[in-house]
Amino acid sequence: MASNVVNVDYWNLFQIRKGDRVLDLGCGNGRHTIEATNWDCRVVAVDLDREELARGRYMFYADHNAGRLQGFAQFMMGDAQHLPFRDGAFDKVICTEVLEHVHDDERAMRELFRILRPGGEIAVSCPHHRAERLLWALSWEYWHSPGGHIRIYRKGELRRRLSDAGLVMGAERGRHAYQSVYWTLRCLFGKDNPDFPLTRWFWRFINWNLRARNPVFEGLEAALDRVFAKDFVIYGRRPAE
Repeated sequence: MASNVVNVDYWNLFQIRKGDRVLDLGCGNGRHTIEATNWDCRVVAVDLDREELARGRYMFYADHNAGRLQGFAQFMMGDAQHLPFRDGAFDKVICTEVLEHVHDDERAMRELFRILRPGGEIAVSCPHHRAERLLWALSWEYWHSPGGHIRIYRKGELRRRLSDAGLVMGAERGRHAYQSVYWTLRCLFGKDNPDFPLTRWFWRFINWNLRARNPVFEGLEAALDRVFAKDFVIYGRRPAE
């Protein structure tokens, strides 16, 4: 899976080590789980959406059975507010595009701290407030979609609240500016009309670039990530005891 599909920087800021126990909380279709299992680790992929879990499981086993992955993954239903794991169960925790959906986000943040071992590392991503506020302003449907986002975090606010839960926060990065452009087009020309010509063309461009990894367009997106990122990722750790 191409690195520009995922939010987490596994190569520099969140390196998976052999034998790591990894939680992918809110795994969705398993994109971060599958990327993590390129390393020899064990991932527990958790989500509330049964259909997304089925997609993720199918995609994982397609790659695993073809011998393309080194690690292993288990998929299960679970709630971020009540995780069924012992204290300190994981060496790494991935929580991407989850907290903005959770009603009791304070409890979910405490759970993230609880199940991460002392010295363990965490990566949390949420929609960037700049892009999110624009999309909310452009489209009533965007922020009233069932199961959609119920809050917008500023980076400083999310860092503070994760710190209040006991985590030590470190580097942060913006990601996926092209997705900001795409969703702006969706909100302008119909959130439920992805076949509008300009919207459809830009979606095809994004998918072409995922395959082509064109250095010019990747460099352009990296520059745009500084001002119009769709998501931001914060890396941190639980203090060693």
